[in-house]
Amino acid sequence: GLSVIFFVLNISDSLILPIIALLLILITGLIPLFPDYINKYLSYDIRSEKGQSFLEKITWIFFAISWVFIALSILV
Repeated sequence: GLSVIFFVLNISDSLILPIIALLLILITGLIPLFPDYINKYLSYDIRSEKGQSFLEKITWIFFAISWVFIALSILV
C-alpha cells in the first residue's frame, strides 16, 4: 500500500487525496495489531469468531475506501 502512495504522490498535483489515502492505508494496517483497544468499544471479544469477522469487514472497508481515494488522486 505504501508503494502505491509514493507513486500517487509523484503523479498527483493535489496533495490532499494521497494523504487521506495514506492515512486510510495506515489505519487498515494497524487495526488488526491492536485488538485490545478495539475490545473497549465492542460488546463482544474481538478474538472470537464474531470479532474476527468484524475485523475482516472493517479492514476491507478501509481498504476499499483507500483505493477510491488513490483512484481519485490519479484521475484528478
